[in-house]
Amino acid sequence: MSTATDVWARVMRKPAALPHPLGLDGLRGLAVVAVIGYHLDLTWTGGGFLGVEVFFTLSGFLITQLLVAELARTGRVDVRAFAAARARRLVPALVACVLVTAVAVRLLLPDSAPGMRDDALASLLYVQNWHLAVGGVPYTETWTTPSPLLHLWSLAVEGQLYVLWPALLVGVLAVTGRRRSALVALALAVASAAAMALQYDPDSSGVAYYATDSRASGFLVGAALALLWRPQLWSRRMPSAARAGLDLVGLAALAALLVEFVQISEFDDALYEQGGFLRVGLLSAAVIAAATRPRSLTGWLLGRKGMVWLGQRSYGIYLYHWPLFVLTHTVEDNPALDVLRVVATLLIAAASYRWLELPIRRGLVRRVRASTGANAVLTAAAAGAVAVAVATVVLTATSPARLSGTPQASPQPTEAAQAPA
Repeated sequence: MSTATDVWARVMRKPAALPHPLGLDGLRGLAVVAVIGYHLDLTWTGGGFLGVEVFFTLSGFLITQLLVAELARTGRVDVRAFAAARARRLVPALVACVLVTAVAVRLLLPDSAPGMRDDALASLLYVQNWHLAVGGVPYTETWTTPSPLLHLWSLAVEGQLYVLWPALLVGVLAVTGRRRSALVALALAVASAAAMALQYDPDSSGVAYYATDSRASGFLVGAALALLWRPQLWSRRMPSAARAGLDLVGLAALAALLVEFVQISEFDDALYEQGGFLRVGLLSAAVIAAATRPRSLTGWLLGRKGMVWLGQRSYGIYLYHWPLFVLTHTVEDNPALDVLRVVATLLIAAASYRWLELPIRRGLVRRVRASTGANAVLTAAAAGAVAVAVATVVLTATSPARLSGTPQASPQPTEAAQAPA
C-alpha cells in the first residue's frame, strides 16, 4: 500500500508558504454581517443564519490547505502542532467570552444563572451542539429568553471536525490520491446533506440543525475545493476566456449568496430536505475559488478595507455579539439600541483581536516559556484551566437546570422564532 508520502510525491511539488487572499477575509466579513443582521431581526436578513455555512466552507477550505501543505512538505501531519495552532487561535477568546458572559449573567440576570452551568461547560468542551441536540432545544429557539451561549454550537461543530478530518484526510490520501480524495469529500458532503434530510422534523428537537454529521456538508465542500484548487493554481496563467469565466461564476455565486441571505427563511422545509445548506456551501466554494485569483473582480469587491477589517475580526464579532444582544434585549424594537449593540460588539471584538487573540497567535506563550521556563508555563496553564472551570461552575450556581428559556416541548414555528445562527 502506498503511504501518504508516496502518493503526495506523485501529485504535487513542495509548496511555498500559503498565500492569504484578502478576498477570503472579506467573505468572512460578509458572513458575519449576515449573521448579525439576522440576530437583529432585520427584515432584509431572513436568511442571515446561513452566514454560518459560509464560515464552515471557509474553514474546510483553509484547514485542508494547511494539512495538505504540511503533508506535501514533511510527508506527515503533526497532529499535536495542528491542535496547538487551532487552540492558540480559538480558545483564548472563547474562554474570555464564556467567562465574561457568566459574570454578566450572574450580575444582570441572576434568575437565569443556574441554567448556565451545563451550557458554559459544554461550550468550553466544544460539545455545545450535542448538548443542545440531546437537551431537546428546538432549532427554532425563541427570541424571548435564549441562552447567551446558544450560538457556540457552531464552534463545537468546527472543533469536532478539526479533530476528525486530519486523520480521515491522511487515510484517504494514502489510498486514493488527491483528486479521488476530493471526490470522497464531495460524496461525504452529499451524505451529510442526506443525513440532515433524514433527521429533519419541523415539530421535534433540532438534531438535524445541531448534529455534526448533518452540518458537515459546507466544511467538506470547502475541503474538496482545497484538494483541487491548490495555491499553485491561484496565480497560474489562464486563457482570458477561462479567467473571465471563473470571475463571472464567482460574481454570480456571490449574488446568489446575497439572495439567500435576504430571501431564505429558517422555516423553509426545502432548506433541510432538499440540500439547501449544501447549496450554500457550493456557492461559497465558487466565491472562494474566484476570490483567490489575483486581480479578479470577485476578490476586489470582497477585498475592500471595511470588509477585510470585519473579516479579520469576525471570530470575535461572532463570539461576543450574541451574549451582548441577549443581555440587552428589549421587547420593543429600538433601532438606537441596535446601533449601540453593534458598535459595542465591534469595539469589544477589536479589543479582543488586538490585545488577546493576536498576541497569543504571534507567540506570546513561546516568549513567556522562554523567559520563565517550560515547567512554570505548564503549571500556570493548568492552574488557569482549573480556575476557569471552577469560576464557571461557581458563577453559574449549582442546579443543573435546563437552558434558560428552553421550552419543554418543541413549539410550532412562529414569526417570533429564530434559528440560532
